[in-house]
Amino acid sequence: MLTRTKAALVVACDDKGLHKVETPFRLTFLIDTSSKKAYIIGNVGSSEVSLVPNAEGLTLVEITGSGNVTMTAITSKGKSVHSRGSIVFGDLVPSQYYGSCQKK
Repeated sequence: MLTRTKAALVVACDDKGLHKVETPFRLTFLIDTSSKKAYIIGNVGSSEVSLVPNAEGLTLVEITGSGNVTMTAITSKGKSVHSRGSIVFGDLVPSQYYGSCQKK
Protein backbone atom coordinates (compact mmCIF):
# COMPACT_ATOMS: atom_id res chain seq x y z
CA MET A 1 0.00 0.00 0.00
CA LEU A 2 1.41 3.37 -1.04
CA THR A 3 0.58 6.42 1.10
CA ARG A 4 1.72 10.02 1.13
CA THR A 5 2.06 11.38 4.64
CA LYS A 6 2.37 15.09 5.34
CA ALA A 7 3.64 16.40 8.66
CA ALA A 8 2.92 19.86 10.05
CA LEU A 9 5.20 20.41 13.03
CA VAL A 10 4.28 23.46 15.12
CA VAL A 11 6.22 23.20 18.40
CA ALA A 12 10.03 23.31 18.50
CA CYS A 13 12.64 22.50 21.09
CA ASP A 14 16.05 23.98 20.30
CA ASP A 15 18.69 26.23 21.84
CA LYS A 16 15.88 28.74 22.56
CA GLY A 17 13.94 26.15 24.58
CA LEU A 18 10.42 24.86 23.92
CA HIS A 19 8.30 27.24 21.81
CA LYS A 20 5.64 27.42 19.11
CA VAL A 21 6.91 28.20 15.63
CA GLU A 22 5.28 30.93 13.53
CA THR A 23 5.38 28.87 10.34
CA PRO A 24 4.91 25.08 10.61
CA PHE A 25 7.90 22.96 9.68
CA ARG A 26 6.52 20.69 6.96
CA LEU A 27 7.72 17.26 5.85
CA THR A 28 6.32 14.93 3.20
CA PHE A 29 6.98 11.20 3.11
CA LEU A 30 5.99 8.60 0.54
CA ILE A 31 5.58 5.26 2.32
CA ASP A 32 5.17 1.90 0.56
CA THR A 33 4.29 -0.68 3.21
CA SER A 34 4.22 -3.49 0.61
CA SER A 35 7.87 -3.06 -0.35
CA LYS A 36 8.80 -1.69 3.11
CA LYS A 37 10.41 1.38 1.53
CA ALA A 38 9.93 5.05 2.29
CA TYR A 39 11.11 8.34 0.81
CA ILE A 40 11.27 11.90 2.05
CA ILE A 41 10.04 14.30 -0.64
CA GLY A 42 11.82 17.65 -0.74
CA ASN A 43 11.95 20.77 -2.89
CA VAL A 44 14.76 19.42 -5.08
CA GLY A 45 13.87 15.73 -5.19
CA SER A 46 13.47 12.74 -2.96
CA SER A 47 15.70 10.53 -0.84
CA GLU A 48 15.14 7.03 0.48
CA VAL A 49 14.81 6.77 4.26
CA SER A 50 14.76 3.73 6.52
CA LEU A 51 11.27 2.59 7.49
CA VAL A 52 11.01 1.07 10.98
CA PRO A 53 7.42 -0.06 11.69
CA ASN A 54 6.19 -0.96 15.16
CA ALA A 55 2.89 -1.92 16.79
CA GLU A 56 1.90 1.71 17.53
CA GLY A 57 3.14 3.52 14.39
CA LEU A 58 6.42 3.88 12.54
CA THR A 59 9.76 5.65 12.53
CA LEU A 60 11.54 7.09 9.50
CA VAL A 61 15.32 7.53 9.70
CA GLU A 62 17.34 9.62 7.25
CA ILE A 63 21.12 9.80 7.02
CA THR A 64 21.96 12.97 5.10
CA GLY A 65 24.76 13.33 2.59
CA SER A 66 26.90 14.97 5.28
CA GLY A 67 26.30 12.07 7.70
CA ASN A 68 23.81 13.80 9.99
CA VAL A 69 20.88 11.70 11.19
CA THR A 70 17.24 12.79 11.34
CA MET A 71 14.40 10.75 12.77
CA THR A 72 10.64 11.19 12.43
CA ALA A 73 8.31 9.05 14.57
CA ILE A 74 4.60 8.92 13.69
CA THR A 75 1.99 7.24 15.88
CA SER A 76 -0.95 5.34 14.39
CA LYS A 77 -3.12 8.29 15.53
CA GLY A 78 -1.02 10.80 13.56
CA LYS A 79 1.02 12.46 16.31
CA SER A 80 4.61 13.05 15.26
CA VAL A 81 8.04 14.15 16.42
CA HIS A 82 11.01 15.03 14.19
CA SER A 83 14.49 15.05 15.76
CA ARG A 84 17.83 16.23 14.42
CA GLY A 85 21.21 16.16 16.05
CA SER A 86 23.37 17.77 13.39
CA ILE A 87 27.01 18.78 13.52
CA VAL A 88 27.69 21.88 11.39
CA PHE A 89 31.20 23.34 11.21
CA GLY A 90 32.08 21.48 14.40
CA ASP A 91 29.11 22.81 16.36
CA LEU A 92 26.20 20.73 17.61
CA VAL A 93 22.87 21.93 16.16
CA PRO A 94 20.09 19.98 17.91
CA SER A 95 16.40 20.46 17.23
CA GLN A 96 13.14 18.67 17.79
CA TYR A 97 9.70 19.48 16.40
CA TYR A 98 6.29 18.19 17.49
CA GLY A 99 3.06 18.12 15.53
CA SER A 100 0.79 15.85 13.53
CA CYS A 101 0.67 13.94 10.26
CA GLN A 102 -2.09 13.25 7.81
CA LYS A 103 -2.27 10.49 5.22
CA LYS A 104 -3.17 11.88 1.81
